[in-house]
Amino acid sequence: MSGRLKQMVLAFLVATAILCPTVRAGGLPLVTVELYDLVFVSGGRVILGQIADLTGDPQTVNRLKPLQIGTLMKRKESRIVTAEEVKRAIPDEIVVSFTGSPAVEVLPAASTDQYCGVNSIIQRHFTALGGDSITAVAVCKDSTTNLNGAGAPPVRFRVTSAEMLIPGRQVFSIDRRDGDGEMERYHFQIEVQLYARLSFAMKHIARGQIIKPEDLTVRTVDLKTTGMAGLMYQPELAIGWEAARSITPDHPLRWDQIQPPAVVRKGEGISLVLGTKNMQIRASATALEAGSPGQKIWVRLEDNGKRLRATVVDGSCVMAE
Repeated sequence: MSGRLKQMVLAFLVATAILCPTVRAGGLPLVTVELYDLVFVSGGRVILGQIADLTGDPQTVNRLKPLQIGTLMKRKESRIVTAEEVKRAIPDEIVVSFTGSPAVEVLPAASTDQYCGVNSIIQRHFTALGGDSITAVAVCKDSTTNLNGAGAPPVRFRVTSAEMLIPGRQVFSIDRRDGDGEMERYHFQIEVQLYARLSFAMKHIARGQIIKPEDLTVRTVDLKTTGMAGLMYQPELAIGWEAARSITPDHPLRWDQIQPPAVVRKGEGISLVLGTKNMQIRASATALEAGSPGQKIWVRLEDNGKRLRATVVDGSCVMAE
């Protein structure tokens, strides 16, 4: 290749890098959409640039900012706009990723003086964190709970703390930013109560026993009194599993107390695989203990009697470490 041609190719590559700095493979621009938690807007239109911060390819961001989400809002109407609703409104050729709140509450700016305060933001935030498994009741304990929405619309609020489900009294922080770019941070003392439907054994369940529906009862429990780590928040998942240890009826069921039913039984003949992806050796072995897929058990090679630690793959095969 001549020097002149090399210079032309280099110039083309540099120009391409400048013009397309954030274009993904396949030519699809990537934009990150970070939804706020609460926004007061003027007029009846819900505009993407008002309810979210957009970052990424500048041309694509400018194209998306004026995008209208949903239909016009009625006077004094409030609306919850979800990330899924925003995604459906964005053209298919634009690749987006979402951060921040999973949904934003949108209210007309004229309703700011009637807005009750921070409790709806707090409750909605902890409800989203709890999902389908945990019921959260979160209430502001400070005497001043009203958020002053005065300022140039859009007036936007974003939760900046309390990203974990923790019962008890704690600090909840919110950033407020108006259309003039003015930003303030509010801190509130809140009280959080968390409740979950948990499984309890109806009677003693022995190790190795398959759990049946009649073996369990479901109770609603205040998580402040039990701790949260390791609990089974979907009671129905335990049915058909095997007790990994003795289970008493005094405490809620935990994940470390159950396991998938054993597919390898003690004394059974199994195939032991040794080696790597490129080269594997199979040998006959005997299981020295029962095991479920993914569990490590002791096995004994039939040809020399050597004991090995191996991971259960299925009912006929284990993989040596």
